[in-house]
Amino acid sequence: MQKEIKKLQKSNESFWLDRADKVPFGQGKLYSVNDRIEDLFNFSYNQAIKLNQKQNWNNSSHYRTSEEMLLDTIEGKMGEEAIYKCANERWGKIYNISPVDYNIYDGQENGDKLDFIFIHKKTGKERIVAVRTVKFFSNLLLMETSKTWDHCDAIFLCRIKPLIDDILKGISICEKESIKQVLLKTDFKIEIVGYLDKQTFVKEVKDKMILRQGSKIFGTTIMETENYYVPACSLKSLR
Repeated sequence: MQKEIKKLQKSNESFWLDRADKVPFGQGKLYSVNDRIEDLFNFSYNQAIKLNQKQNWNNSSHYRTSEEMLLDTIEGKMGEEAIYKCANERWGKIYNISPVDYNIYDGQENGDKLDFIFIHKKTGKERIVAVRTVKFFSNLLLMETSKTWDHCDAIFLCRIKPLIDDILKGISICEKESIKQVLLKTDFKIEIVGYLDKQTFVKEVKDKMILRQGSKIFGTTIMETENYYVPACSLKSLR
């Protein structure tokens, strides 16, 4: 049964989620991706360098440094690796699941790519899956309105602990080997919070649950781009 999609509380252009509706880290299924750190780091490093040459491809008002791009890409790949493990555990006997994509993309092409395709082994029917990965304290699934989400059969939300920003604080992107060694020594936990299905997105979220560019959420964060949103508590759980 689909949960009620809760709306954020609002005052002017400031939004927040009631404390009772927040989902603590660890309630969803946890996965380790420590065995994939080296591959995902090498990809993320090269992708960050490439994207730094294509600023503002996602219409963001914020100029992102190479370090920020590296952190974002590492987080994204960790979430994808967790979903890949989960999908093979749960649905591997029914579907052929495309592997995590480690091709280097250029600008907008990277932003619009698909994360996974599940192909039914008997019927050949395809299901499109997207993954959004955030920090462990986040309670929102955000989806840029500039992108198309109608084609996704499911959009998963993953959370990461500890904060990559903290463990890599003060390390320059030029220190490639130092960054890799810190990551290899860290025990990351990836939580699969839940997912949003296509029907719910089209009927309950699209053109309704929107945070405008410039809106303030949780008192401090300014939205750099316009996004659809769904609170974590409103997502379907895998448990």
